[in-house]
Amino acid sequence: MGGGGKLVHSEDFADGLANWQSEGPYLVEVTNGRLHVKTDWGGPKVGQYVWFREDLPADFRAEYDFTPVSESGFFLIFFCAKGVNGEDILGEELFENYMPHGSWADYDDFDKYTGPDPSDRRNGQRINCYHISYRRNENANCNFRKNIGKNLLVSREIDALLPAGETAHVVLTKQAGRIRLEVGGRTFMDHTDDGALNGGVYGEGKLGLRQVYDSEGYYENFKVHDLTGA
Repeated sequence: MGGGGKLVHSEDFADGLANWQSEGPYLVEVTNGRLHVKTDWGGPKVGQYVWFREDLPADFRAEYDFTPVSESGFFLIFFCAKGVNGEDILGEELFENYMPHGSWADYDDFDKYTGPDPSDRRNGQRINCYHISYRRNENANCNFRKNIGKNLLVSREIDALLPAGETAHVVLTKQAGRIRLEVGGRTFMDHTDDGALNGGVYGEGKLGLRQVYDSEGYYENFKVHDLTGA
């Protein structure tokens, strides 16, 4: 699962956040050609998402350079995110009408993308996606989950935390059910979803970056390759 594929997106943030949608109450800005995200656990106990506006193909390689500034913080990637009926998660129905971020209570940001709205179970479960963590406070591990349901597909112990102030190259590759995450040249995750949960392997959809707790980080050189047929 190395190189190859067709380059379909290359982001240098020259247009600021034009290609990105912020979701949450915290700082999201572009400074000196880098996306800067900062969260504070002393405020609302929710995280911050930054969604790439274009759907990624079902088979893709997404990569970027990541520099954590804070010693603490939970950093994740959500991907293949789409409504259970194929809706765009950034469309009016799911972005503005279903658990909109302006109304989030504690932990609602996580519930929105991993399970049903806790205040209205009648609406059921609305969004399918995967999410994977690669820096989690003092825990040197990498968890890969499938939603709806926070289903833990696999957890991997990592030999060391990503140090604050050092830039690591992050590469997330998905081909059919196989998902591989490399960070700083190390394999953090390599697992194949057999499709047994939630009706099969997920396909095209949105990719988002999420931070939570006391966190601060920078992102740059974001690229997406289409691996369809590769």
